[in-house]
Amino acid sequence: MKILVSSTKLILFLITLFTFIAHGFIAKIYLRDIWKLRFYMTPWMRRYSRLSLKILGFHVKTIGPQTKQPFIVCNHMSYLDILILSSQIETCYVTSMEMKNAPVLGWATQVAGCLYVERRSKDNLKNEIQDVVDALLKGFHVTVFPEATSTNGEKILPFKKPLFSAAIQTQSFVQPLCLQYIKIDGKNFDTNNRDLVCWYGDMGFLTHLWSVMKLKRVDIKLHTLNPISIEPDSNVATLALSSHAKIAETYTDHAHDTLSALKVPATYM
Repeated sequence: MKILVSSTKLILFLITLFTFIAHGFIAKIYLRDIWKLRFYMTPWMRRYSRLSLKILGFHVKTIGPQTKQPFIVCNHMSYLDILILSSQIETCYVTSMEMKNAPVLGWATQVAGCLYVERRSKDNLKNEIQDVVDALLKGFHVTVFPEATSTNGEKILPFKKPLFSAAIQTQSFVQPLCLQYIKIDGKNFDTNNRDLVCWYGDMGFLTHLWSVMKLKRVDIKLHTLNPISIEPDSNVATLALSSHAKIAETYTDHAHDTLSALKVPATYM
């Protein structure tokens, strides 16, 4: 019976995913301008994400006001984070070229209008920052995962700085978000079950996705923190450090509810 339920969820999830991809590629035929495609697909991304979370049994509780700030930074633990954030915010994402070239997930990022960076090379960094600047100037919310990788949820990694220059160039508020997985099938998120939702390192996508389908319910909190304004003395280092501090503080302040079995380094407490 459990296999039947998990299989049904997987089928419904894949139908939703491939419908979104097909929707995007059809729209791409008619909307040849990438910016027009992004404007069109961003609201649809929200609808498909909400449907996907309903299929998966993911329940998101937002804490704080709805974000209105254009340059969003958030901690990162899984591809599932995209569905969680997109269910709450109409945004495009900055992701890696490796993700663009990945099967299935790469197709989804392309039709979702993601902006790509080559994290292994600094040669094209100026052009990549300009893409983010252009998106902000055109009125998009742009979400960045400045840890530059997904993690196991044990701590918030130091933030990479370069993309924060897009916020400075456009005088955009920086909006920190803190994402927390709270409970998995009624049990606190900890070292025993975190890998059921966290996707990091060399984990395989399909095997991880199947483990997600076996879950009955996942509870998540998404904290909207106070935005950071751009001041005359703001630079990429100060923005990275201040947004990291806000997210790390919130993450560890609520650790007694979510990370009871994790050893969080003292520097994050």
